[in-house]
This record gives sequence, C-alpha cells and structure tokens, in this order.
Amino acid sequence: MAEETTDVATDTNVEVEEDTNISEEVDTSDDSTEEAVVPKSKLDDALKAQSQLTARAKKAEEALKAFKDSPPLQTNDQQLPEELKLIARGLTDEVIEKAKIIAKGNNISLQEALKDDMLIAFQAKEVEDKKKADAKLGASKGSGETKEKSGYKPGMTAEEHKKAFQEARGK
Repeated sequence: MAEETTDVATDTNVEVEEDTNISEEVDTSDDSTEEAVVPKSKLDDALKAQSQLTARAKKAEEALKAFKDSPPLQTNDQQLPEELKLIARGLTDEVIEKAKIIAKGNNISLQEALKDDMLIAFQAKEVEDKKKADAKLGASKGSGETKEKSGYKPGMTAEEHKKAFQEARGK
C-alpha cells in the first residue's frame, strides 16, 4: 500500500509542474508582444530624462566653478565685532542703533559713542520709561478670598470676649 500512495503523489506533482510550465509559456508569449511596443516609449522617456539630468549636472558644475573662481566675500564693516560686544554687554537694539548713528555722525568708534552725553541721556530715559511701565502693572489681585474680621476688639469685657470666642469656635 505504501507504494501506491507514493505513485499517486508523484503523479500529482508532475501534473502541477506541467500546468505551471504551460502558464509560464503563455505569459511569456503575451509579454513579448507588449515588450516590443513598450521599450521604445520607455527608452525615449529614459533618454529625455538622462539628457535633462546631464544638462542640470553641467549647469551645476558651471555654477560651482563660478563660485570657486569668485573672490570670497569680505565685509569691510569693522563695526560688527563692536556690535557683538555691545550685545554681549546687554544693550538693547535701540541703544546700539543710536550709538551707531552718533558714531557715524561724529566719526568716532562705537565704544566712544557709548560715552557720548546724548547716548547717556537716551539710556537714562529708557531706564526711566521701563520703571514707569513696571509701575503701571498694578497690584496683585490676590486669591480673591477675604478674611472676616475677628470679633476681638481692644477694651472688650470678659463676657464680650467669651461671646466672640464662641462665635469664632462655632464657625
């Protein structure tokens, strides 16, 4: 009996293999006719894409060469390091701008402009305005709870004191 089951199993495997071979042959024959048409259009698209990419690459190379050939940008602004020092000192942008204006108008450096009377007056006014703004904030509203007045008053008699004590304890 064991021989019969192996024969049957072998036969079914052969049939399955034959079926897959037939379907593959049919699939390849269908694909071959479509592949003959599709590759031409795909090839044209691929060639267009390749030509576009090479054009972009050439433009990028030219831009890189132009960038390398151009001299590096040099800032003649000597005030930048001085400005950074002023920012580090905690000066506001407005004060720094005023100092620049004073320095340019008097042909002096920013450090010397900080000692100018006009800038010192501006800084003093700015500090005063800040103090006024802080004072306008108003008092805190608190938690909104109000404490009841205690019934204790100076000069109360013993009976009044006991009565106020009982009211306070009862609450």
